[in-house]
Amino acid sequence: MAHESTRPVFCSACGGNLQLRQIDGRERPICAKCARVHYGQLIVGAGCLIEDGNRLLLIKRVKEPFQSSWCLPAGHVDDDEHPAMAAQRETLEETGLQVGIGDLVGAYFSDDHPKGCGVFLVYRGTILGGNLRETPEGLTPTFFVAGDLPAQLAGGGHRGAIEAWHKKASEPATQPLNLQSQLSTVWTARYQQDQVLWRKMAFVGQKAANIRIVYSDSISTRPYSWSLEMTHKVDETRKPRNEHDCGTQRH
Repeated sequence: MAHESTRPVFCSACGGNLQLRQIDGRERPICAKCARVHYGQLIVGAGCLIEDGNRLLLIKRVKEPFQSSWCLPAGHVDDDEHPAMAAQRETLEETGLQVGIGDLVGAYFSDDHPKGCGVFLVYRGTILGGNLRETPEGLTPTFFVAGDLPAQLAGGGHRGAIEAWHKKASEPATQPLNLQSQLSTVWTARYQQDQVLWRKMAFVGQKAANIRIVYSDSISTRPYSWSLEMTHKVDETRKPRNEHDCGTQRH
């Protein structure tokens, strides 16, 4: 529900007085003159999550609301502006940094802004140029590690976004998949008289997440090859009984 202080009083279409009525299960302002229903809209903000290794860039707000609280470089999205472009623009205005915009990191709802409820869209930002500095809109730009984040964080979705980053940054590092250690063996097979003979061999190569298993035809010596994506250990209990089970094709 809209904050009392931000609820419209006059109709934006005809200037008539607005009255509260039950519409769609809740009170909504409706014009007594033209009957236009005024639906409230969320305030949309956008900002950048900028990292330097394991550190996150925060700035101190200059103005109310949340004055002197720490926040991400961010601001309101204009009504004709893409949120990603707003995040890029606000970052330049508040930090002096030119950034490239990456993926959407998250969307954070807030109900603590004096102007009403809102949604804060956070994009990953990559520094392309400029000079990090204080501006009329942002003070003391600082990169923080997860363990040293300031206690006084801004509302309007910033606290939620920063705490989400802190939680992720504090998680134990996940080791990348090492196929050479996890896939200790692969299988080679020889096709002979409708029988597949299996034997183990040491895994000696890897290419991305693809394991290539080569079959040899004992009569023609022409190889068959079969590729499959592997993300876990080879299931040694599943051995193809013949060429068709393997899904092989002659080259």
